Amino acid sequence: MPVCYKPAPPDPGIIQVSAIPNPSLGADTVRVSAIVMDIVNQRPLSGATLQLFQADTYDESWPMKPLDGKFDSDSEGVFFDLDVSGLAPGDYYLYISSLNEEGDPGTPAYLMLRVTEGE
Repeated sequence: MPVCYKPAPPDPGIIQVSAIPNPSLGADTVRVSAIVMDIVNQRPLSGATLQLFQADTYDESWPMKPLDGKFDSDSEGVFFDLDVSGLAPGDYYLYISSLNEEGDPGTPAYLMLRVTEGE
């Protein structure tokens, strides 16, 4: 029996996610960066969001900034300088979501950030 459906539009993609320094080694700030793309629809992205989680507990969310100063293309380098000075040592998960032209989030990419004390 044939099945008819309308496929959902693909999510914008996220590549090259990084956090520097990682582990933090006592640094007050960690730069989180990524490249977000809309490969299939090739429409401009409207933003990206960074979320911080520890042990399955949502802590906070921030808008990421485009490297060139404006979200105006289908591929953007994004960053956020995350203040880790008030975080207890431990492992944190950083989730990055890109936002399509309508502001809807795509599937997030994530990485683990290890916050450590200085040497």
